[in-house]
Amino acid sequence: MNYKKLRVWELSLASTFIIIDEIEQCRVFSFNDQILRSSISVPSNIAEGMVRSTPKQQLQFLNYARASNAEVETQVLIARHGGYFSVASCDTLANNCTRVGVGLFRLMREVRGRGTA
Repeated sequence: MNYKKLRVWELSLASTFIIIDEIEQCRVFSFNDQILRSSISVPSNIAEGMVRSTPKQQLQFLNYARASNAEVETQVLIARHGGYFSVASCDTLANNCTRVGVGLFRLMREVRGRGTA
């Protein structure tokens, strides 16, 4: 399966680009570093997982992506509360995190199904 054709990968990558744009305005550099690293981890782990050869390996990296997505979701709440990012970006990012979480759940279910065949 080509990870570049996965909607969940595209959406997580789009979130990373939003975060890159927003951190330019934020002066809390440790926060910027943390949210950027977390957001980069989501599409990166999806990509790495989907090129692995076994369902077990794929699921391991998709689990990493899920955990990083939860981290980004939490950091978006902090960014909104702290006024670090615009409200509109926080709303978009929160929505994307929810959609990425659902997409990862579905993708993991599909991978598990292939593992039992």
